[in-house]
Amino acid sequence: MDQELTRAAAPRLKRKHPHAYLAVAFLCPALVLLAAYFAFGVYPFGGESVLVLDLNAQYVYFFGALRRVLYGDASLFYSFSRALGGEFLGIFAYYLASPLSLLVALFPADNILDALLVIFTLKCGLCSVTLAYYLEAHGIGTKPARIIFGALYALSGYGMIYQHNTMWIDCMMLLPLVALGIEKLISEKKYKLFTLSLGLAIFTNFYIGYMMCIFCFIYFFYAYFCIDKNPLGEKKHFLRALVRMGLFSAIAVGLAACIILPTYYSLGFGKTTFSDPTYSYKPRFDLLDLAAKLFLNSYDTVRPEGLPILYCGMLSLLFVPLFFIAKKVPLREKVGTGVLIGIFVFSFSIDAVDKFWHGMQAPNWLNYRYSFMLIFILVVAAAKAFREVRSFTAAQIGGVCGGLFLLAFAVQKLSIDNMHESDLDRDLLCIWLSVLFIAVYAAVVSLFKSRRYRHAAHAVLAVIVCAELLLSSVVSICYLDDDVVCSTRKSYLDNKHRYEDSVNYILENDDGFYRFDKTKHSLIDTPMALGIRGFTNSTSTLNRETIDFLRYMGLASKSHWSKYLGATAPFDTLLGVKYVIVDGDYAIPDTYVHIYDGKETGVYENPDALSIAYAVNGALKDFHLAYPSDYKDGLADGKYEKFTAPYTPPERMNRMTAAMLGEDGERQMFVPIEDVKTHDNNLNSSYIAEHTKYEPINDSASATLYYEFNVPADGIVYMYLPSDYPRECALTVGGSDKGTVMGNETNRMIALGSFRAGEAVTVGLTLKDKNLYIRADEPYFWQMDDAVYTETAAALGENQFNITKWSETRFEGTLTATDARTTVFTSIPYDANWRVTVDGEAVETYKLLDALVGFDVTPGEHTVVIRYVPRQFRLGLCITVAAALLLLCIILLDRAGKIRRVPQAAAIGVIPAAAETHAAGVAEDADTDANANEETPQNAGEASAEPAAPVKPDDSDGSDDSKGDA
Repeated sequence: MDQELTRAAAPRLKRKHPHAYLAVAFLCPALVLLAAYFAFGVYPFGGESVLVLDLNAQYVYFFGALRRVLYGDASLFYSFSRALGGEFLGIFAYYLASPLSLLVALFPADNILDALLVIFTLKCGLCSVTLAYYLEAHGIGTKPARIIFGALYALSGYGMIYQHNTMWIDCMMLLPLVALGIEKLISEKKYKLFTLSLGLAIFTNFYIGYMMCIFCFIYFFYAYFCIDKNPLGEKKHFLRALVRMGLFSAIAVGLAACIILPTYYSLGFGKTTFSDPTYSYKPRFDLLDLAAKLFLNSYDTVRPEGLPILYCGMLSLLFVPLFFIAKKVPLREKVGTGVLIGIFVFSFSIDAVDKFWHGMQAPNWLNYRYSFMLIFILVVAAAKAFREVRSFTAAQIGGVCGGLFLLAFAVQKLSIDNMHESDLDRDLLCIWLSVLFIAVYAAVVSLFKSRRYRHAAHAVLAVIVCAELLLSSVVSICYLDDDVVCSTRKSYLDNKHRYEDSVNYILENDDGFYRFDKTKHSLIDTPMALGIRGFTNSTSTLNRETIDFLRYMGLASKSHWSKYLGATAPFDTLLGVKYVIVDGDYAIPDTYVHIYDGKETGVYENPDALSIAYAVNGALKDFHLAYPSDYKDGLADGKYEKFTAPYTPPERMNRMTAAMLGEDGERQMFVPIEDVKTHDNNLNSSYIAEHTKYEPINDSASATLYYEFNVPADGIVYMYLPSDYPRECALTVGGSDKGTVMGNETNRMIALGSFRAGEAVTVGLTLKDKNLYIRADEPYFWQMDDAVYTETAAALGENQFNITKWSETRFEGTLTATDARTTVFTSIPYDANWRVTVDGEAVETYKLLDALVGFDVTPGEHTVVIRYVPRQFRLGLCITVAAALLLLCIILLDRAGKIRRVPQAAAIGVIPAAAETHAAGVAEDADTDANANEETPQNAGEASAEPAAPVKPDDSDGSDDSKGDA
């Protein structure tokens, strides 16, 4: 009796929950992913973590910053934790805009890594769900088949290897919905799915969202010409479909305008000019090398030489060729799919086209960031072929297997060396396992021809696919670790905890606004998670002018990053650095006061630190830090013709402070050391382009340049070697190793140590490169004159901005200006969104030192408000709201039109009457899943001109042998 009730209830439950299988589609790849990470030893099953590459160096700390924003401890619009200060919306838009990123708020600060693992798992499962839903919407395959191909998509090579760039995975997750939306927009005039999914894709990551827009353009023509395109008999269908595509694409972009406009503004600070790419039209690789990337465990590298990641399972690889010989697949669909594949292969191969996909910039590692789009095309094609699995003959399947075996062996012979070399056997893991899985799949496929074993075949196939994906995922993680190293959980927590006590001490004991930073930087973006208002930062949404300014002032700062390395007391004072967290060996200026000892670090206070703004002489407006050769545009129009800047940071700060105080010449805060003698070992020297060139006499022997001098006074000796062609050298002081100079992080001010007056010092530079270039006739060694420095700090401090109330986007206070000092210098990076009011009246801001905000006041005491107004966000939000209202109006008008049309159509018999319509709707709900999954002679291949006979509801899993294949 119970069994009869269960059998009777089962169809009803399936009709009531036709999409319940999507939960399995979610869980299958999600659990495989977790199993792979746990097999690798990720916490809590070991000491490893998901951190690798930029996720370890950058993103994890951005997530920490987002958590601080969500808890009200930081601003979404501006952050002083990035390189002197900068807008934060650009970082949010590129790295954090996924709705799933908000989950970090549910985890304690020390458990951000666990939050990331949860986010990875959710995105992996959702990638599978969206692919399965796409297949369901097209009636492709049974529910088990959709689950299988959803998992193949979610745990493809891209989904696994690029998973640590989690902000890209959202677009991979949304791609099936965008593609389905385009198809519905063309054939059914349905627009909501396309508009919302594309809008969300652009919102979650504008960078991959841009690539999605290119995909939409290409896919529109594929969907129009290759899929049943006009079932409603619409007149002028192509033109109207194209107009719909343009209209709703524009609305989708409008929905994301609140992110797009601030992002565009953010990119204007330097990302768009970050590199000067060249464009080539020569093929970048052999097609056989690309074909190798289709096989199991074909990881090569994420470094610049890496090829596209195309692996999407050996089952997909088996059925993609079968797709092109399937009888029931329309010819136009085969041709269109082949053209799509060709477009992506061409895009990968041709450098100029690839750069177009990447926003006209060469990617910095992690190449071919749009390759998941080709994976989507391949998986869908394979699923369509798998739907007809019983129609393929043994000869056809055997022929495809034979061709794939030959391709695998050709790869083994000719391309295996392009894959990642590790302790693991590449031939075994890639070639032989690929061949094995292809053979096993071919054997399992034969079971689908038997009615008796069809259910078992689904189960066996699912188990084998999960085993392959688990193996692939584990090997991918191991290869990634071997290539670029995955960090341990302990290393992350140790780095974070190392500074927390000192940071907390500073913040708890001083609630004013000031800058502070630490002296060691194993991971560059730690300040964003800890709330350190400093200089150390790395991000793709860079500010070139700020980075250049810090470099001119002596810090390690270049490209897209800067570090608090090379700081001096004048630097700290001028830019408001009140506290320094000292970690390890560090030359502390004599004027600093030791105030706290943490577990591993100490805190020193700079009592001379100036406010974020202070009044200076107007002469500073005409002062520039960079030498004219750095101002290419300025030289062209003669802007800097009469100005000559020094080449070294000490001279720059000497002249800058003199200009601030309205004095001619320099203030000798830094004094050059004279009577420096040089000698060398195994070097020839010559003069070239205002540089002294040193080159080894004997290339096989060590070559060293020595400087010798006596220290004039007690104190720290600094070194700065100016060069337009820096080459890294090993540095020794008195024979002791001091690291390097003129390297990536050491082309800056170097504190050689504290010395006594009269002490003899020998500095050695041992060449690492073939040649060494140092600008001639410049001082290289300096000491600070404490008296002049203290006098300068006190003089500038007389007209400081006294802050009475502050946040990261607003400063209120008072400032007194004198007749000689009516220019207000701020250490805020220039951004047109900073607005200033003086005594309630808005004043114009301008750029000082080519990098910072400045404004003018009249002599006397003033009430000053400096506030950050994110105008682009406000405008973008207005556009987003307008786009949403427009979409809502279209929906309401569309719905009203349908309501008016239904009675008219029913009256003339175009559609059934109301009662019949309701009954038909119920029957449709019952039959949808069966018809979507099981082909009949009527619905297979091209649509028949005759109406299909009613289909009896079944369990839609392939149990009815009269229907469908898989």
